[in-house]
Order: sequence, then C-alpha cells, then structure tokens
Amino acid sequence: HFYKRLTMFIKHYLRTIKTSQVLMNNRSALIHTGKKSSIEATKKMLNDYKGGSVDLIKQDNGIAHLVLNHPERRNALSGSMMVDMADAVEELEKWEEGVGLVVRGAGDSRIFCAGGDLKSVEKITGRDASFDLSIFMNQTTEKLSKLPLVSVCLVEGMVVGGGAELATATDFRLVTPGSSVTFVHAKMGVAPAWGGTRRLVKLVGQNKALEILLSCQKIDFEKGSNIGFFDDTVEDEKPSMAAEKFLLNKFSGVDPSVVRAMKRMVLNQDPEQEARIFAPLWGGPANRAALQKNIKHR
Repeated sequence: HFYKRLTMFIKHYLRTIKTSQVLMNNRSALIHTGKKSSIEATKKMLNDYKGGSVDLIKQDNGIAHLVLNHPERRNALSGSMMVDMADAVEELEKWEEGVGLVVRGAGDSRIFCAGGDLKSVEKITGRDASFDLSIFMNQTTEKLSKLPLVSVCLVEGMVVGGGAELATATDFRLVTPGSSVTFVHAKMGVAPAWGGTRRLVKLVGQNKALEILLSCQKIDFEKGSNIGFFDDTVEDEKPSMAAEKFLLNKFSGVDPSVVRAMKRMVLNQDPEQEARIFAPLWGGPANRAALQKNIKHR
C-alpha cells in the first residue's frame, strides 16, 4: 500500500509541475520581458516617422499652449510629433514663470487628437519597438501630468485611442458641443499604451474604468460629467481662449508661487515632501503681502 500511494503521489506531483509550467509559459507570453532601449535611441527611431508638429507657445500671462498640429491626419501623433511633445514637456519643466497649460489641437482643425498616426504606428513593428514606444509615451504623458502647472485639455471633435489617453494627462478637461472621447483600444485588439489606464482609474474609479475600456463606449459631455471625466463644456467661438480663461479663473488672485506649490502638493504623497514644498512659502513674498492686507476670513 505504501508504494502504491507513493507512486500515485509522484504521478500527481509531476502532473502539477507540468500544469504549472504550462500556465507559466502562457503567462510569460502575455508579458514582454525584453530590455528597454535608451530614450535617445527611441527618439531616433521615432524621428524616422515624420509628419505634423507639436508646437509650444509660452505667454507672458504664465499660460502656455501645447498644440497638436497635424490637421490633415486629424492631429494624430506621428513619431516625430511624439519626440516634439517630449521636448516641449522638458522645456515646460524648466519654465519657472509658468502657472497654466492648455493642451489642444491646432486652431482651425476643430479636433483634439485621433491618437497615433497609423502611417507611423503601422511601421513600428515587433514587440521590442512597440515596448519602447509605450515606455517613451508613458514617460512623456506622466511628466506632462506632473508639471507644476494647472493644466486643461480642450476636447474637440471625436477623440479616440491615444487621444483619449492624452486627455487624461491634464488636471481638467473641457469639451465642445458634440465632441466625445472613446477608448477604442479593445476593439483594435490592443490595450492603452500611453499611461491612460492608470490615469483613467484615478479619474473615475477602477470598476468604471474597466467598463469604459472593455465596452469602448463613447463619452460625451453628459456621461463624462456624470462620472467625473469632464469638468465643463465650452460653447465659445474661440474655444482655446475660453480654455485659457477657464484656467485663469481657477487661480485668480493666487500668487504664481502658490499655484505651483499647490499643484505639487496635490500630486505628492510624502509628508516630508509636503513640508519641503510648504517651507519656502512661509514668510515668503506672497505670505507677507497677504498678512499686510489684514485679510478677514468669513
């Protein structure tokens, strides 16, 4: 009996190992294990796919406009535009006079972004290249979302795919009448690659985000405002100016140093870092000016 039970145990153990190996192999096939390329190497690869531009306009009032300019492709991002965007975000990180940012499509196009330009995307083949592209755009959009600037995305037209992901990278979202956002990735047999999933979860919650991603449902203003995706609608003849006014109203009367500090604070999770952000403001020019006004809080 002992040998019979031992034999049965060994057979069961071997079957378990084999099953585990199959499961591990299946799982590993779904996770890319390759090494990532350097940012410079990825930039060089992306720059081979030309088309359009991402233009940065910095203004004296502290508001910058990050403009997707590729109207013939519905402002879809080519490879070179992705590099433009990364360079623009790096420049904004160094812009100490800035307080606000409008992310939008080119003025006459009346559309924000149709995602990645298929003329570029279709040429970027293989897991290694797609992995590098995803890493690059994840880092760019993450930096964009963490700029010490209060930011708003102006959603115009039918915004899909990567454009929907970009819309999540700002603090606020404004939408023009009839415009919408759709995460179409599931229908295309892929998943978001530019950091949109993480940010969508923060905006609407895990369950709602999963529903939106799996259903590819169109998010118009009514639906978007109900779930916390859209903040307001714009019915102005000059939407870009309305978006700028929206930002200025958000921090009207607030010193630029305080605006930048507040943005850093809402992104921060570390108590010590919060104290480090706070310390330069205490007794600083804005604080002293406010004390001299003898402001009454009612």
